[in-house]
Amino acid sequence: MGLSKIRIAIRLPIAFLLLVAISLGVLGLYANSSAKNTLLEAGESDLLDVAQTQARAMEAWANEVETDLLMQAQSPLLVNALRAFSAGWQVMGPTAADQILRLYVTDSPLPPFQRAALEDAGDGSVYSRAHARFHNHFRFLMKRGGYRDIYLVDASGNILYSAAKQDDFAQNIGNAGQNPFYQMVAGALSSGSQGEASFVDFFEYSTSAEQSSFLVAPISGGDGKILGAIAYRITAATLTGQIGESAGLGETGQSFAIGYDGVARTKAQGWHNDPLPLDTPLRDTLGTGGGIIETDLPMTDLKNQLTAFAPVEVFSADWISIASKNRAEILASVANHTTNSLIFGALILAVTAAIGLVIAMGVSLPLRDVAQCIEDVCDDNYDIMVPHTDRADEIGDIGRSLEQLRERLSEIHLLTHQMSFKSAALEATSAALMITDDDFTITFMNEAVKKMMRVRVEDFQTVLSTFDPDRLIGTNMDRFHAKPDMIRGLIERPDQLPFRTDMRVGSAHIQIEINAVWNDQNAIAGLVVEWVDVTEERRKTAVLNAIEGGQIMAEFEISGATQQVNENFLALTSMGTDTITGVDFADFLRMEEGELDRAAILETAKRGDVIQGKFLVKCQNGSDAIVDGGIYPVLDRRQETSGITLICTDVTAAHLELQAAETRQKAMQEAQKTVVEALRVGMRDITNGDLTSRLQEPFDVEYEQLRKDFNAALENLTHAMRNISGETTAMHQETAEIVRAADEMSVRTERQAVTLQETAASLDELTANISQTAEGAAKANEVVTEARASAESSGTVVDEAESAMAEIAASSHEIRKVISVIDDISFQTNLLALNAGVEAARAGEAGRGFAVVATEVRALAQRCANAAAEINQLITVSGQHVTRGVELVGVTGGTLKTIVSSISDISSYIAEIAQAGKEQSIGLAQVNSAVNQIDHVTQQNAAMFEETTSASHALAQRATRLTETIGHFQIGTGNAQVTLAPQPSGRPQSQRLSLQGNLAVSSKERSEANDWEDF
Repeated sequence: MGLSKIRIAIRLPIAFLLLVAISLGVLGLYANSSAKNTLLEAGESDLLDVAQTQARAMEAWANEVETDLLMQAQSPLLVNALRAFSAGWQVMGPTAADQILRLYVTDSPLPPFQRAALEDAGDGSVYSRAHARFHNHFRFLMKRGGYRDIYLVDASGNILYSAAKQDDFAQNIGNAGQNPFYQMVAGALSSGSQGEASFVDFFEYSTSAEQSSFLVAPISGGDGKILGAIAYRITAATLTGQIGESAGLGETGQSFAIGYDGVARTKAQGWHNDPLPLDTPLRDTLGTGGGIIETDLPMTDLKNQLTAFAPVEVFSADWISIASKNRAEILASVANHTTNSLIFGALILAVTAAIGLVIAMGVSLPLRDVAQCIEDVCDDNYDIMVPHTDRADEIGDIGRSLEQLRERLSEIHLLTHQMSFKSAALEATSAALMITDDDFTITFMNEAVKKMMRVRVEDFQTVLSTFDPDRLIGTNMDRFHAKPDMIRGLIERPDQLPFRTDMRVGSAHIQIEINAVWNDQNAIAGLVVEWVDVTEERRKTAVLNAIEGGQIMAEFEISGATQQVNENFLALTSMGTDTITGVDFADFLRMEEGELDRAAILETAKRGDVIQGKFLVKCQNGSDAIVDGGIYPVLDRRQETSGITLICTDVTAAHLELQAAETRQKAMQEAQKTVVEALRVGMRDITNGDLTSRLQEPFDVEYEQLRKDFNAALENLTHAMRNISGETTAMHQETAEIVRAADEMSVRTERQAVTLQETAASLDELTANISQTAEGAAKANEVVTEARASAESSGTVVDEAESAMAEIAASSHEIRKVISVIDDISFQTNLLALNAGVEAARAGEAGRGFAVVATEVRALAQRCANAAAEINQLITVSGQHVTRGVELVGVTGGTLKTIVSSISDISSYIAEIAQAGKEQSIGLAQVNSAVNQIDHVTQQNAAMFEETTSASHALAQRATRLTETIGHFQIGTGNAQVTLAPQPSGRPQSQRLSLQGNLAVSSKERSEANDWEDF
């Protein structure tokens, strides 16, 4: 059975129902699929945007960190810090690392991860003072950048400083083994490259078993020599804290970064940190530039994830930025939308069935009458009566519409000729016109608008890719508007017409003006749209507005009178518009250097030339403001100058600041010149040996402490030299006493030898003349008695000489103490000069002159130390000679005791000779033999005393030279007056005996190299 045989009353509801059901079903399926695809696409796009945004953020952060590291490495503050820490390390000696670890790690009262809070260990050492001075700076850097630690390493590889004070503090990179961080620092120290940073990618740092990376840069001095290196330690917490977590990923989403080793560089939930599989798309990130992975990754515990990735280059290392989110969360809104759509579709079907039935009943019969009337109208029969026009339903509307159509067709028939004429006129006009009906549908376009659109076709295609100016008729104007409903609402209000607005079409600005076309019922029958290309006009307007708002402007007539000025000019001069209008520009404007006067300026402008430079503008308060810009001619259509315009900027503040800076610089230079000259005079006096010189004239506040420190150091040196002078005088006096004692002992020994010779002669006479035995015995007894007394006297002298020698040894020991004090003073002076040199280096150019002074002070301290070492060496040699003299005097004493004993025996023998003449011959022979032995021993004693005398004279000469050396220095009223004892005059050669076996030898002076090193 065909559809034509079914009644319309049944067919119409069924058709409505089927159409709506099919439409709803198809629309639902399409909407569900489209929604899923749209959400997945939107999710992929959002995830990829997050990954790329995170990648850009990481790269920007890396650039900032690298720039910050290089700036720190090149800053004078860092060079001063490295030198200060290095000086503190060297002062502590070979055990510096152990001492520093004890102060800041072992004995630290803070937990391991709070050691950065300790500023000063409080031991007063050079290192702790440097630490207290610079630690806050590095701790601020570490906190600001979120770094795990900051290191300073010297050229020898010692980690001098660590902000966090962990296990790697005070270590040496030479013990690194395979540690990549230590190897990178060693390479930076040996390469000598300045201004370049080196990066060590994440690895398990052995000291804490924490994944860490390091950024290293060398530190160089002013001469380009590498002094050390600075390093930042970066962990995953650093990156997470600086980059942050991306927003907009919901409950299941996360973003993080990994390396090509599979290890996460930031906080990553569920990530295994395992090596990347060979077949994972993540390995192709550099080649693809990023992408989407729809399958689950084996390197994470999270399932059903949608993952986006993008490449990241951080410090020349290639990383991967990852953003992931659960699919269920992405598609959550699709399920809710499907349920609501089914419920709403069922309701629509029910309502549609009912409405279709009612409509069918009211439409079927009247439609036949209307159809017949339509056929008559189609046959151009406009005089018929249209049925059902009095109905209030749709059929009545159709009837009335048909009636209106019939009347309109009749009128149109009459107006066709008129419209043809008007159409030709619109087509020929130069204005770009377009006509639409009352629904914005384009019905007509003249050639001018088509031409304009052909010229701007590329711009129109940025809005509508299928745009074709020759195929617009029949399309709707809404496609040209971003908000068509708002435009329609404006145009539907008659009071808004005519309506004019600008549209941005690509790079073009199009102005449209819309006018209504009214019908006979005073209703809008259509619209006339005029299109104008105002791109160039808008560009020029924008440029003029920018100049007007950002520059100081003033316009003048060609005669020089002021026409108008902008707000910036009024703000500069504090004048009102009425005050300045009409005033000649020469009354308040002139060139700064006076190159051109008023007439020259006007003449130059009339030629069409531009005058640029600095100008002085007189303000209302009488002061001059300085502006930088130019005077430009205003040309009319004939390219003749009709006026001039001043366009400039205010540079008054910059000019005043430059003058103030020059004044401050001159004052600083004068102060430094005064300080350097005073120090030069003081050092010249010290070089000349005048230790009484002082810096009396006060310095500026910045350098006054320098003057006080210089005077205090010189005062300490003067005091030390006074002590040395006094000790030298005492030593000289004691040495003179030793010389005198030795000379006396030598004379007595010679006398003893003469006595013994006389005794031997007497014995010979007794032997020759036996008859005079008794008389000879008596005389011999007297002689022996005198010899015994002389021997006993010589023993006393020897004891005194031995005591004097012991006192000389004690004085030598005291002199060594004084020399030790001098050495300590030299060391402290050198240390003071070193600290002064560090402070001068920190002061930069302003302290360069003081650095020269500090170097001279260190040289003076070195010379004092050398002189003290030479004196110490001389005293040591003298002590050795004195010790030898003591030993010889002891031997002499023993010999004299033997002599005394022998003389006692002789006295007994002589007594026996007097009593028994028979035994006289035998006793006399024994006495003669004993006397010969005594004579031999006495000769040896004389030789020994000659050696003692020679050593005593040598010691006296050395004491004299020491006194002369100290006397070179002028030490004021406290000088010790050194009085040289008179040298004992030598005895005449005729009074000396020719002694055999004299072993006295003068010792050679030796000078050893000073082992005291300048640190």
